[in-house]
Amino acid sequence: MKRVLSLAAVFLVVFLAGCAPPPPVVYVPPPPPVLDYQAIQRQAFDDGFAAAKYDVEAGRPPVFGHHPRWRRPPVPPPGFEAYRHGFREGYTRFLHPGPGN
Repeated sequence: MKRVLSLAAVFLVVFLAGCAPPPPVVYVPPPPPVLDYQAIQRQAFDDGFAAAKYDVEAGRPPVFGHHPRWRRPPVPPPGFEAYRHGFREGYTRFLHPGPGN
């Protein structure tokens, strides 16, 4: 009888050890898309140029920092600086056209 109980205890332990819960599933989000900084700057340049044109036509003081697209660029956070640089360039290019423009 002892032998049967011992074998039953061993098989119970082996059986329960095999019934471990499945390993947790870890979700790894895909990497963010690679930003095309040149496209961001081109779009920002056009936006800045249009904003400066609007300011001049409306008789507003030419301050690029007042525009919502300058304060909250419509691009993902890594592209903020590229957008602001292009916006500032477009804005100043409208106000101070260089030779050949």
